[in-house]
Amino acid sequence: LHVFFPDTPDSGLDEIRDHLNRLAPGGVGCIEAAIPEQNWQTAWQSRSVPTQRIGKRLMIVPPWKRRGVKPGSRQIIEISPGMAFGTGTHASTRSCLILLERMVGPRRIASVLDVGAGSGILAIAAAKLGARRVTAVENDPEALAAARRNLKLNRVQSRVTLRKTIPSRRHFTCVVIRSVT
Repeated sequence: LHVFFPDTPDSGLDEIRDHLNRLAPGGVGCIEAAIPEQNWQTAWQSRSVPTQRIGKRLMIVPPWKRRGVKPGSRQIIEISPGMAFGTGTHASTRSCLILLERMVGPRRIASVLDVGAGSGILAIAAAKLGARRVTAVENDPEALAAARRNLKLNRVQSRVTLRKTIPSRRHFTCVVIRSVT
């Protein structure tokens, strides 16, 4: 059990320790009081989306690190995941990005369907790699909001259609479905 209290003399930690020792038959194993103060609103950023070079043409960058990045010939995809899946760190997402890089281009795959779009990372990659038509499908409201923000952040919202359901009577030359277990 992890509980966080301010590291101050009046935090009540001694009283809590005494009370827990009375409740627990064998006593409490360990209570640590020292947790350094941080800016908790931004502390998660350093661990959520690392800057990553994927394949030969893509680079994933969080928006808060975009200014210092030199992309070279790579397409930059800015991702702020929020509560959505898809930062490029999971093997399934990386594999899909590499596959898209190999398949999508102005003279190759023309239309892409991203099922379970999450943060929108695959749809953004497809658009930036040259797919003429991209449809991203996501039914989770939190993920839809994150995808919408990321499409705008990457300036591809006019080239990617974001939907809650798979469109009927449409044909796609590539369908991307990530499976995470």
